[in-house]
Amino acid sequence: MNGLADFSELNFGFDEDIVRLSGNTTFVWNINAKHRIQLSLSIFKFNRGSWQSTLLNMKVPDFCKDMYNPELVWYKYWTKYALNAAEVRDQCALPGVKLIYEPFNIDVAFSVSGTLLSGRHKIVITMEAIDPMYKKAAQSICFEMIGAIFEQS
Repeated sequence: MNGLADFSELNFGFDEDIVRLSGNTTFVWNINAKHRIQLSLSIFKFNRGSWQSTLLNMKVPDFCKDMYNPELVWYKYWTKYALNAAEVRDQCALPGVKLIYEPFNIDVAFSVSGTLLSGRHKIVITMEAIDPMYKKAAQSICFEMIGAIFEQS
C-alpha cells in the first residue's frame, strides 16, 4: 500500500486469528478533489503452480461515494472504525486526510460459502485516480493479500 497512506501512526498487534489495530493513517496519494477513485477487487486461487482467476470480482466506479457505505465489505473491516468519519467523509483519500480509529480487531478467520474451495487464495485490490476527462490521473495503487481457506468440520 506504498503511496496510498502513511501507516507509521497505526499500531498492529497479532493474537492467533485476530489482528488488533489502533491509531491513525494519513493519506499521501497524489490526487486532488477533481479525481474520481475507481476500485477493482479480484480474488484468485492458487492451482497447479499459478494464480488463476475466479468469478469473484468487484468494480466500484466511484469509491469515494461508497467508502462509508455500511452495505459494502470494507466498511465492516475498516471505515466503520474511523472516529472522525463525519469530518473527513467529503475529502475521501486526499493527501493529508487523517483517519483516526477507535481500537478495533479484525478476525482473519471467517467462514466462506459458495464457489471457493479450500486452498490458497489472494485478493488483489487496485485503486486508480480518474480525472474529469476519464484519463488515469495519478499513479495507480495496487496491493494484494494472500491467505488460505480451510473447510471447517
